[in-house]
Amino acid sequence: MALVITFIYLLSAYFSSVYTIEELLGSGLFEPVLKAVTITWLILAFVIWFYRAFTFPRIVFAGGWLLAIAFIYSWRFASFNLLKINLPEARILIVGTKPIAADIIAKLKESIFGYHLVGIVSDESPEGLFAGVPVIGKTADIVNLLEEHSVNRMIITSSLSTKVFEKLAESGLQNLKIEVVPDLYEILVGKVDYNTLTDIPLLELTSISVKSSYVLLKRLGDIVFAAVLLTVSFPLVILPAVILIKLTSKGPIFFKQERVGREGKVFRVVKLRTMYDDAEKETGPTLAKAKDKRITPIGRFLRKYRLDELPQMVNIIKGQMSFVGPRPERPEFVGEFNEKIPGYASRLKLQPGATGLAQISGNYTTDAANKLKYDLFYLYHRSLLLDLKIIFKTIRVMISGTGSH
Repeated sequence: MALVITFIYLLSAYFSSVYTIEELLGSGLFEPVLKAVTITWLILAFVIWFYRAFTFPRIVFAGGWLLAIAFIYSWRFASFNLLKINLPEARILIVGTKPIAADIIAKLKESIFGYHLVGIVSDESPEGLFAGVPVIGKTADIVNLLEEHSVNRMIITSSLSTKVFEKLAESGLQNLKIEVVPDLYEILVGKVDYNTLTDIPLLELTSISVKSSYVLLKRLGDIVFAAVLLTVSFPLVILPAVILIKLTSKGPIFFKQERVGREGKVFRVVKLRTMYDDAEKETGPTLAKAKDKRITPIGRFLRKYRLDELPQMVNIIKGQMSFVGPRPERPEFVGEFNEKIPGYASRLKLQPGATGLAQISGNYTTDAANKLKYDLFYLYHRSLLLDLKIIFKTIRVMISGTGSH
């Protein structure tokens, strides 16, 4: 019965706001706990009465109800008071001096969370104070102000020019959350994640957070499908490819190379060798190009149908990669692209993948700038449904051999 009781309690606790931060950090901790435990035992009593498959003495119900309230409340009280849990502080920059900006400032000052209002950016108001917060610059200075004051959240209450948004994209600022107070038009046409600041709606333009259920299911799917694919493909594809590679060209069968993963962590990717041994001995690291003479005849076939990627299932099982995500690039090229391509560093927020939007939409020779656009689209719109679409299109690409030249 422990699993049944636990499941019922978790559901009751969720609906009773036991997991709401405002309740936990405020003074209303006891009431939601009392409500959750009471609902749990009432449901349990109904289940026992209805099914009659098991039963508890009345003393168990009374004692269990009291003990659950005492223990759960005491534990949560100790956790949030004695341990003194500190929430991360949001450093906020507000754009615009419309009346709604003053409302937002008032709401933030009333909040129990750790908010630090860095200042306001406005082209209409001169430097000074607005609603008790200093005006620290104009919209043209936004990127410099964000870096100077270590801002991690920006709330836009008035329109910004396209040039300002372009500068923001080029800056490659990590972990910057951008929110907009929407007009009715933006609500009607925009498919954007929304938040609320009490009663003020905010559209989040740069949401990269996803539900924990998505992360868990994606990881479980990666492990299961990678193991199955590796098992099935080994006798049918990998073993014959190993023999052909060994017979037709000198050098190792498997190709291991350093690649840059999530948050810039370097790992070694495993592939079937498709190039002649020491192909980059004279040229150094070079990107793939059309009709690349470094590729062996067998390698050309393997690349055409993406079969050289199959050993990467090992990297997926290890957790270094996922099935779907931006392709991991070599450290030499990551450093170069970070300098030349605005916003390139953003793709490092994701777990690299064996396939991705760029791979099913382009080919081996598609330039990094265009691939980045696909990677950023995936960063801000990823979901299980999108992952499945990419996987199915990858299978189509593999079977048809398109996009490989």
